[in-house]
Amino acid sequence: LGGNTKTTLYGIYETGAASNNNSLYFNSISLSGSLVSGATNKSYALYSNASTNVRDIRDNILYNTRSTVSGISLHFAMYFNYTVSTNLTLDYNDYYASVAGVGGALGWYNAKAVTAIPLITSFDANSKNISISFTSSTDLHLSTGSINNYSLKVLPITGITTDFDGETRNASWPYMGADENLVSPLPVELTAFSARTSGRQVYLNWNTATEVRNYGFNIERMKEKGEWEVISFISGKGNSNSPADYSFIDKKPSCGNLSYRLEQLDVDGGKSYSKTVSVKVDFPTRFDLLQNYPNPFNAFTIISYDVPELSRVKLTVYDALGREIVKLFDEEKEPGIYSMPFAGGDFSSGVYYYRLEGKGFAKTCKMLMIK
Repeated sequence: LGGNTKTTLYGIYETGAASNNNSLYFNSISLSGSLVSGATNKSYALYSNASTNVRDIRDNILYNTRSTVSGISLHFAMYFNYTVSTNLTLDYNDYYASVAGVGGALGWYNAKAVTAIPLITSFDANSKNISISFTSSTDLHLSTGSINNYSLKVLPITGITTDFDGETRNASWPYMGADENLVSPLPVELTAFSARTSGRQVYLNWNTATEVRNYGFNIERMKEKGEWEVISFISGKGNSNSPADYSFIDKKPSCGNLSYRLEQLDVDGGKSYSKTVSVKVDFPTRFDLLQNYPNPFNAFTIISYDVPELSRVKLTVYDALGREIVKLFDEEKEPGIYSMPFAGGDFSSGVYYYRLEGKGFAKTCKMLMIK
């Protein structure tokens, strides 16, 4: 509604009749224009005057840019003329008032102005306060600026499958308001995914341009026989229109050619996969025994070692007097980079030594356990 000269203007007016249990979904309400002068000028994209009725208000654009050149202006996106009860469902709406009401408010509730989301405490967990680009004040199709604005994505509502043009709504990520954006991007736009080696580790890096309800990423590494295993999880940004950078270090890769991929998980259980990236981790050229980590440690640490060829290898732990306390293994090992845990919970605090022996090689390192 634009250019209307009425001093009081409503986009949607809900009455308080006992039989009116309303569900308001996917509406686009735009109030614009101005009055040159007059008494108190009021406008409401949505005015709700139903205190005891069941109300389900979701996925709407409530947009008010109406103004008054002189006089008092009360222009709201949403106005509740009552205190709500448990009968109300209110979420995934966009509230916008460029010339806000009393006190610079977006809305009115419980006899006072509300200046920010949520309009009502415990509601509007996913609602927005963003400007919308319509084709014009009387044509409420989305235009440049709001097309591909993933902040307008909402949850679908059962039974509503088309917009006001009869065009099919996205089944997973429909747009709020009356106009469905026909461009249906992936929930997460992945712009890069790479892998590189440095020393004994593999570094993974990836970037996203935008994210919609991104729960996070499972990092998967291919095992033998082409099976994938999840080696870690990185949380996503949820909803974001800004580029985001992610990284992960695989500290325990096997040797040879390795493949990695990302399993992107949505908050509603959906998933998609990235491309596969590959790196080569070289086999060691000599035996080696590395310093345990962490050190000092409290009952638990990791011992790493290299085996360059098929060999019988033994790893033993000794106390400060050189007495053997545990033999961790004595067996044949394939060439590779290895790490294994040492649990010292049954031993007292103090200095210990661990020794690796294999095919003409022997090396001893010291570790300190502090409980």
